Amino acid sequence: MDEEHKSIEDLVQLLDHTSEKLRTTEQWLAEATGRIRVFFENIPFGLLITNADGKIEVVNRMCIKMFSCDVSSLIGRPISDFFIGMNGRDLGEHKIAREVTAVRADGAQFPAEIVVRQFSTSAAPQLLITVEDITPRFEVERMKREFVSMVSHDLRTPLSSIQCFLNTICDGIYDGQTSGLKDKARLVENDTARLLTMINNLLDIDRLEAGKLEMFADIVSCADIVENAVASVASMAEQKNVTIELDEFDRQTYVLADAELAVQVLVNLLSNAIKFSPSGERVHVRAEADAEKVKFRVSDRGPGIPEEFRKRMFNRFEQARISDARIKGGSGLGLSISKNIVEQLGGAIGVESAQAVDGKEAVKGAGSEFWFTLPRAFI
Repeated sequence: MDEEHKSIEDLVQLLDHTSEKLRTTEQWLAEATGRIRVFFENIPFGLLITNADGKIEVVNRMCIKMFSCDVSSLIGRPISDFFIGMNGRDLGEHKIAREVTAVRADGAQFPAEIVVRQFSTSAAPQLLITVEDITPRFEVERMKREFVSMVSHDLRTPLSSIQCFLNTICDGIYDGQTSGLKDKARLVENDTARLLTMINNLLDIDRLEAGKLEMFADIVSCADIVENAVASVASMAEQKNVTIELDEFDRQTYVLADAELAVQVLVNLLSNAIKFSPSGERVHVRAEADAEKVKFRVSDRGPGIPEEFRKRMFNRFEQARISDARIKGGSGLGLSISKNIVEQLGGAIGVESAQAVDGKEAVKGAGSEFWFTLPRAFI
């Protein structure tokens, strides 16, 4: 009986030990499953698991966000509903990344990069598809193309003009023609100024985005900023036969800013307003102050700005996308530089325009108003 009793005790101890091991293993599995779930849900690209026929069975949070829908709109749907030209039965393993066109729930398309891997469970073979929205990459490529286009057009054209002028001088075409030489030299001087402005803009935007452009904040009179900016564009306004109207500015209204950079921002807005204003029109400049900031406004009566374009016109090179911006000499960098300057000075910048026809076409004479704010200062 003692041996039998001992055997029972040993068996109970073994069962207790086994139960403890099972509980430990179960806890470990639960923790591992939780970690895998957290990883699956928070990985920074989309994950889809489909069955062998290409019907979606599992998705992660990024996929839901990427396709702008809820889980129920994805589960059970064929993969072909979300990727153009993809068929689940013909998909197969494809470990090398490839580019495809993906479709959101609202029908909008976007470029995506996918990798397909096969794996098997106790139930059946399945496919794991990783999805990455590569729209930013396409945007970078678009910007590169536009930069090359801008360089080839806006830099090559004035350089060719300067080279041609120098060639004519070397060939003696202007020998004894002082008046003609001066007129031509004046045109070439304008081309040279455009080149310098463009190069300075390129250097400024890189320094600004790298935080390397030196700024010296000081208490500056709003009237001084406006008067200096208007003086800088006076010649341009005269050539275009555009009148600049100024509101009365209180000389005791001040902002905290780098005086030169603040003038540069206002000059950029005034230059754009003058370039896009018809001959004989007026550009209006005013400033509004409250307890915290001063808001500078520049309005014109040129063509309105399409709403869709307004949303991104402070990006690099976007201004050059307006149909006649190149004709008017826009490089598409000035507004981006202005935005960086204003934001680093603690302000904001924006644009308002009359509603365009169907939100797409500019309205002749609709006009636009660009504005920016700077922190107010008191003496």
